[in-house]
Amino acid sequence: MDIITTRYERLFTIELLHSGFEFFGQNLISGTLRIVPDDDTQKLFNNHAIRYRFKDGTLLCFMQCDLLTPPAVTPVVPFIAFTGDVRLRFLVFSSSEFLSKTQVIAAGSEEVYLFTNQDNAGTNGFIAQHETGVNNDDLEVVALVQPSQKCFAVIDIHNNGAVNASYDLFGGDDRLLSPAYRIRFVPAP
Repeated sequence: MDIITTRYERLFTIELLHSGFEFFGQNLISGTLRIVPDDDTQKLFNNHAIRYRFKDGTLLCFMQCDLLTPPAVTPVVPFIAFTGDVRLRFLVFSSSEFLSKTQVIAAGSEEVYLFTNQDNAGTNGFIAQHETGVNNDDLEVVALVQPSQKCFAVIDIHNNGAVNASYDLFGGDDRLLSPAYRIRFVPAP
C-alpha cells in the first residue's frame, strides 16, 4: 500500500527586475505594482488548491501536490490534475511612482503590455520580447488581449505549448517543472 501525503510546491515564479527599485539587495518593486489573478484564474485556483504571493519583486504561484513516498522515486504531481489547455492570467496594475521611474507608456486604455510563456518564451526565463527590457514590442491592442479590467499589463502563463519546452509548467507524467520566469523593466533616463 502506498502512503500519500500532500504538500504545497512551487508551480512557477516570475521575478520582476528593475534597477530603479533595488536598494541594498532588496527588490522593492512590489510596493509600486499590484498583481492579481483575473476572475477565471481565481476560480481555477480555488478548484485546484493553488495559491499565489507577490512579495520582494517575485510573483510566486504554488499548488497542492501529491507526494508518494519515497520522494526520491516518484516525481511531484498536482493533487488535482490540469486537463486540457489552461491559461493562468494575472492583471498588473501600476502606480504613478512605477510609471515615473520606468521607460514604458501608461498602457491600459488602447494598449496593454502582454507577457506570456508561449509567444514570448526565449531564453534565460524571460517572458518579455527582449531580455534587455520591456519595450513597445510587448504592447498589444486591448481588444485582442481582452483583459477583464483596465490594467497596465497582463501576464498569461499556459500549462503547455510554450515555444521553449523549459517554459512549460508540466513535464511527462504531469510532474511539476517549476519554471522561473523573468521580466526586466528599463529605468527612466
